[in-house]
Parts: sequence; C-alpha cells; structure tokens
Amino acid sequence: MCGICGIVSLSENHISEKTLKKMTHLIHHRGPDDEGYLIDRKVGMGFKRLSIIDLKYGHQPMSSDDQHVSIIFNGEIYNYLELRAELEQKGIKFKTKSDTEVVLECYRYYGVAAAEKLDGMFAIMIYNKVKKRVILLRDKVGKKPFYIFRSEGFIYLSSELKSFSAIPDFRPKIDYEVLDYTFSFRHSPRLSPFSNVEMLAHGHYIEIELENKLENYKCYFSFTSLISEDLYRQYSEMPEKKVEEIFEENLVKSVKKRLIADVPVVSINSGGIDSSIISAIASKYIHEIVLFHINVKGSSETEYANLLKNSMNSKMHVINFDSEQFYNSFEEASHAYEYYMVHPNNVAMYLLSKEINRQGFKVVLGGEAADEILGGYTHLNEMFRRKLFYYKYAFLRNNVFIEKVLKKAAALLPFVSVPGVIEPGKMPEQQCPKYIKEQSLVRKFEFIYNFIKDEDERRYKAFVLYDYVRYLQPLFLRGDKMFSANSVELRLPFADLDLLKITLNLPYKYVNDKRILRNIGKRYIPVEILNRPKIGFSTPFSVPEKFLPFKFHGLASGDLSVRNQISLLSMKLFVEKFFRGYDDL
Repeated sequence: MCGICGIVSLSENHISEKTLKKMTHLIHHRGPDDEGYLIDRKVGMGFKRLSIIDLKYGHQPMSSDDQHVSIIFNGEIYNYLELRAELEQKGIKFKTKSDTEVVLECYRYYGVAAAEKLDGMFAIMIYNKVKKRVILLRDKVGKKPFYIFRSEGFIYLSSELKSFSAIPDFRPKIDYEVLDYTFSFRHSPRLSPFSNVEMLAHGHYIEIELENKLENYKCYFSFTSLISEDLYRQYSEMPEKKVEEIFEENLVKSVKKRLIADVPVVSINSGGIDSSIISAIASKYIHEIVLFHINVKGSSETEYANLLKNSMNSKMHVINFDSEQFYNSFEEASHAYEYYMVHPNNVAMYLLSKEINRQGFKVVLGGEAADEILGGYTHLNEMFRRKLFYYKYAFLRNNVFIEKVLKKAAALLPFVSVPGVIEPGKMPEQQCPKYIKEQSLVRKFEFIYNFIKDEDERRYKAFVLYDYVRYLQPLFLRGDKMFSANSVELRLPFADLDLLKITLNLPYKYVNDKRILRNIGKRYIPVEILNRPKIGFSTPFSVPEKFLPFKFHGLASGDLSVRNQISLLSMKLFVEKFFRGYDDL
C-alpha cells in the first residue's frame, strides 16, 4: 500500500513541481518509508511508499530501461509471480523482485489490455513518453481509491482528497445528490463527496492523449460479467460436499495469495465467523500468527475471540473501545475517511490500525465482504422468507379477507433495510428519482439472472449483487482510509474475484445465512463461534456533545437522526480541516 499523486497538463502551461510535492506530502501517512518524484514538462508523478514487497528495490516512480515508460502504483498484485514467469518466457528480464516492475513490463508488452490480467487491488498511473499518453487505471473490485480533479487545462490525481488542498485554484463543491443518497441508503453511486472531483470507477481506465488533448474512458471489467447460467446449473446439480470443496479450495487460495509479503502479516480476530475462519486458515501458513481484537464496551465479543486465540495458541492484542474513545478519536477518523461516516465503527477501525502500527506491523487480514457475498445480513434472508411466504400463496389472493390476513402475517417479518429497492411503493418517498434509479438497478440484475426460474431466488440474487456493487464500496473505502491513515495495509480474502464468481452463481441454499461457510468452518474454528448469533460490529455512539449543535450547508444537526448527524459532522470536520476559508463552504 502506498500513496500516489499526479498532474497532467493538457494546456501550453507546464506542471508545478511545488504543487505536486505539496500534494504528495499531504498523504505521507500512506507511505512513510520512501518518497519519489518524476517531473516532466507536461506530466508529474509523486509517490509515498509503504514497503511491503522487495523492500530494497521497489522505489517509485519506476521507469523502463529505455526511460520510455514510467509508473506509480498503489496496491498489491497477487498474481505478479505468475505474470513475471509468463513475461520471462517471452524474453523479458527483470532487475527487481517487486510487483511494480511486473506491472510496468506487463503494460509494455500487452498495452492497456494488461489491466485484465492483474489480480489484486490497485490504482495505477502510467506515463508513456514515446506515445505521449497517460493511463489511469483502477482495480476491478474497487479496493484502492483514485480521485481526479480537472481545472483549466490540468488534471490532478491522488489517492486522497486532502491532496487537492495544495492546488491553488481548487474550491471543493459539495455534491448534494451524494449527500441525499447517503442519508437515504448509507451509500451513493458516487464515492466523491465533491461534485467537481470524481472517483475513477472500479474496473475502468482512462487513456489520456497529450497531443490531441483527448480522454478515452473505458470499462474493462463489470461484476455482471461473472454471472453464468452454466455455472449456476453445475452448482445446482453437484453434490453439496463437492460445492463446499470448490469453495473451500478457492477460499484457502485467496488467503494464501494475501500472505505474499516481505514483512510479517497479522490478522483481525473480531470473534465472529468471518475473521475467525480467515485467521484460522492463515495460521496454517504463518507460525504463531498475531491476532488483533477490538473489545467494544456493551457489545463485547472477546469471549469468542479468546476461544479462537486459544485454539490456535496465538498471541492476541486487545484494544478496548468505549464511548469516550469514540468521542476522542472521532475528529481524527473523520479527517482520514474524507467521506460521510455512515458507519460509526470507522472510529474503532481507525484505533485498531493505530495499534497494529504501534506493534510494528504493516499488513493485516480482515473478514469483510463475507456478509455481502454469502447472505450474512438478516435483511437479505428475511426478505427472501417474507416474499416466499406471501407470493407462494398467490392463489389465495382472490379472497379479499385471506389476502388481508396474509399481508398482516407477512408484515410481522422484519423488513428489508432499504424497502424501496425491493418492493417499490411501500412509502411515498420511494417514488422519488433516487429510489426509482436504485430499483431499476436491481431489476437490471434480476434480468441478468433470468435463467433462475424461481422469482424469489432471482430477486434475492439480484439484491446480493446490488449490495456488492453499492453497499460494499464505502466499506472498501473505509478499509483503505482507516488503515492507511496509520500506515497499515488491509487485505480482504473474501473480496477475491474468484470467490465472488462462485458465490454469484451458487443456488440460494448455499448462501442462506452463510450455510456453506459455516459447514467449511467446522474444520477450522471452535463450534461455539459457528453457532453464535450474528452481532455485527456495533459502536457505543452518539454525537460528541462538544460539536452540538452544528450546521453544515444549510442542514442543522437538530433536524437529523443520530446516524445522519454523525455522517454530516464527519464531513464538516474534514472540510474545515483541509479546506477552511472557502466562501462556498
């Protein structure tokens, strides 16, 4: 994990070295181990390095032997050894053992088509001096942020928004649509809170032609491309044990890929199923793996975390977290997140990464994304049961009295957290454009799953994909920002594309309440952890009193729910820290 910044001039003016270095210094926390710059008249690259692979020779920007192509790269490529061997067979020689050089040579050989070959998390800037082109590339899943700001013939790039405060003419403009979406759904199609800054979409790249001043924006990957009728049929016809074997094999492979490092790798142990299984698998390949646990006051899972620790005979660091720590660290976490804090437990994640850094570690494994790909959320399974209950008895609806009884019985079941997406028309507000837009996205996913005959299962699968496309994106942002703020890289085995391809094509019975994961888990973790109810990462939160009351962009804290107060306050604190004094704020 590192931090990258860049400036591209599409005008007659040269880039400012001073601005580039200021931008880069603002993200020093992402890479305190090394620093580097490439300054050309029309292109500038700034880099801050967190040394994880090839500690001695991974300096960036890195250039080819002929100096024709240069690269800066934030992230990790998990299949870089395989790609290196492939390129060596084609006669390409390497000077370092870094994955950065592999990406560089991969681009030189395959061009932008190299993006499809990369398995990992990344944000990449490539400068081809001969072709006079700049390529901006973001990973398929959306793990690594890549922000873009355009102004008067210049394009500015960074891993974090705070870098743009170094640009003399930058004036952030709050995107009210993002704010509205965030209040309604806890996520937004756009991951930049500013309307004049974009986040390069995951699975996309931009090719900039310097001479023609053209930008070619292209999609090289979409989650929907993973959906396969053939795979769904195969898994439906396979014995359950065989399906479990396939999933377990790929899960183990995913964990092993994320152990590639020239520094020690540690693991989060929340006490829940997901992180416990990841930690247990990792312990098969790391002797006495070190664990980290957050003990949340009033919602402690330390009992279960200790069960795993003792079963693995591992050392575990415990961070106690209560409302006082939440209040004391809220401002720091807000500065790091740079987005609306829809998940107040961001603060706990921030303190966890701080402790990991204090103990001298740089890389940690986590269990996030399992709930999204394996039906771990209660609302998904209750939605399925509710619709199963009501729609399966359609033949009774001709009787008005019976239909009323069925509707009342169905209403007793917990409702999906974003009801307008699944069942439009439930509330008047769901007829507004943003709800209709999200409903349309789910219907699009349903259509892609049209080979599934059962309407309820088809809709369930569509909503799982919706959660991955929408809900997981701010969680990935959290994983990057809360850990990079303390110079730590978070790796998530459940966010692996091979695993996602399997789960997107599994019949409902395997992903109902993580059934397949629970069955596999019997071979790795104590049964008490497997059988415990899901608690979720709760936080003893309310708005810190010292900030109340407050206003931001015409919104008053007293008019909002506690969760939305926290979201708005976090953005207010970030903006005031880095963009103080602008009239439009």
